[in-house]
Amino acid sequence: MKKMVLAIVLAVACVGMLVAGIFTIVPNFRAVRQASSAPDAAADASHDTALDPALAELLDSAENYSPMPGGEPASAAPESSAPETPSSVLPPQTQAPPALSTTQRPSLEDFAWYTENVRQNGVPDGVAVIDEIAPVSGGWKALILYDPNNEYNSYAVELLNVSIEGTAEELTVILDWYQIIWGGAIEPTDETDMEDSVFSGNWAGAGLWASGPGTIYLMRFYEQNGAQYAVGRMDTPSGVPALLALMRP
Repeated sequence: MKKMVLAIVLAVACVGMLVAGIFTIVPNFRAVRQASSAPDAAADASHDTALDPALAELLDSAENYSPMPGGEPASAAPESSAPETPSSVLPPQTQAPPALSTTQRPSLEDFAWYTENVRQNGVPDGVAVIDEIAPVSGGWKALILYDPNNEYNSYAVELLNVSIEGTAEELTVILDWYQIIWGGAIEPTDETDMEDSVFSGNWAGAGLWASGPGTIYLMRFYEQNGAQYAVGRMDTPSGVPALLALMRP
């Protein structure tokens, strides 16, 4: 009899636990289902909402990003869309040389203005003085008169080309040798095989100085009748005095 009562009590207890489990598990299971379906609902909602313009631009940039050597990204925009850089802010060495720049070889006739006038009378009145380096950069024809007063028995006339490059603070003058006429010689001596001479210096006031194999002093640049001119002197390594004149075109 006692065993029968105990069995009945155990059976009732099991039924009670089963009922309690059903009421507890089902709500929790529903909550889990709802939570797991939330991301999908959010994703579906995003397809119904237009992207913010700034975000769309950012995503577009990311899609067009292409890594380059060194870690720099390639530009997604075409080259024509980049704004042009004004020539006034470019480094001087990248600017186009003046229109009067020349590489044409000089002749004695090119310097009649100097040998027959300016050397004796000085720079003419009313010329336009050039007082900055930019208008004088580029190529020039040049003449050097060695021992102009024939005091050292070393008189000679040399024709060459000169190039002025760089900035007012750091300029370079390159001498490209062409030919020289010694003393009373009639025929010039060719110098085109000689290595160019390089002088370094700076702009000062309305002229320049530059040192190399000697020192160059161009003390006046000016413009007249559509041409440019420069006059000065040169200290030579031998100590023989020399006069220097430039012109172009």
